[in-house]
Amino acid sequence: MITNKNMSDHQQIQSEMWEKENLLIEMSEVFGALASDCRLEIIYLLLRIDALPSGEIARLTNCTPSQISQYLSKMYDAGILKKNRTWKQVEYSLDKSDPFVQGILAILSMYMK
Repeated sequence: MITNKNMSDHQQIQSEMWEKENLLIEMSEVFGALASDCRLEIIYLLLRIDALPSGEIARLTNCTPSQISQYLSKMYDAGILKKNRTWKQVEYSLDKSDPFVQGILAILSMYMK
């Protein structure tokens, strides 16, 4: 049986959730950007090697160049990766400055190192 107190608690939680809606959306984008074995291979490489160009990432993983291109773009858009452009190529590295990404990387690094 739901009492008035429970309803009040539920409404308070719902209100708090709505206040954090933008954060929840951002978190879902990051989790979505990690949702494949190929993307986790990319993270594994970048945990071990600070920065790599996309061609080298493709060579070192079991992913097609097309997948690598799509996944790097999605991971960059989600704030997981940074790009460093030189005159010849773009190198990708993990964006370790974002606190949420730091937490995700801490969890992943426990299992991947």
